Amino acid sequence: MKNNTINNSNIITREIKTTRDILKPIENKIRGGACVVCGEKGFNRVAIHGQNNGVYLCDNCYNGHLKPYHTTQRNGYTEANGARKTNDKISIGFELETNGHARDVLAHLCFLGFSVESDCTVDREFISPIYTSFSSISKVLGLVESYQNNPNIDFDVLRDNVGLHTHFGYNNAPIDAKIVANKKALFQPLADYINALPISVQRKYFGRAFIDCEYCTKEVSANHTSVFNFQHSNTIEFRLMKFSNAQQTAHTMKIMRAVLEICFKNINNESIENIACAMVKKLDKEIR
Repeated sequence: MKNNTINNSNIITREIKTTRDILKPIENKIRGGACVVCGEKGFNRVAIHGQNNGVYLCDNCYNGHLKPYHTTQRNGYTEANGARKTNDKISIGFELETNGHARDVLAHLCFLGFSVESDCTVDREFISPIYTSFSSISKVLGLVESYQNNPNIDFDVLRDNVGLHTHFGYNNAPIDAKIVANKKALFQPLADYINALPISVQRKYFGRAFIDCEYCTKEVSANHTSVFNFQHSNTIEFRLMKFSNAQQTAHTMKIMRAVLEICFKNINNESIENIACAMVKKLDKEIR
């Protein structure tokens, strides 16, 4: 005859163990995981779209105590070993300046490979991974748009003081020395062309106009605020852009990529004047 519940030692043992587990300190019951921002052990679980189990933040990151500007180890916008290469060998990364302290956004973007730091001019600056596909970029920009449009989330990329500085690299290598040496002759005509566009057109394609941005000048020089910045060894940084909406931002990134491709691929085959003229003509064709 089978033992009844009262005499079943296995059930009694299991119930005693369950009771003991309940009485253990709570930190022993929570597994936690690596913080998606800094990698330290974290016990603050944050739910994000597409990740049913959520991700974890350590106490510092959960409370918004991020590393200050330019202390995050930046990857120079070069592809990691084994990264898939595009046919045209051009890769894209960007710095997304934001206002707001939403934990949802912090956790989600860092889960997608972004690094983040605090910035005195804005609240946070998210530094993207390297993208070799516009499919990946479009998904991220769509995510940014969805957070921007959610009134219940403390996140803003539309204020005047934010930017979306876009980095274009070529062949996973430092920018050709000939491009750097001739940067003004190559890119000043392009900057002048953009500056001469109607303000409404500048805002439509780039999210803002030169007149809207004090720290982005049209003079191509060694200054960090130049619209085309060459202070990064592996990329040309285009500083005028600001997020407008996902579709238009991705479209403008594609246009600038096509314009810079002319320079990347012809620097050793064409004259500086011809390349500069071709880039202006390409941009004019795409936005007219």
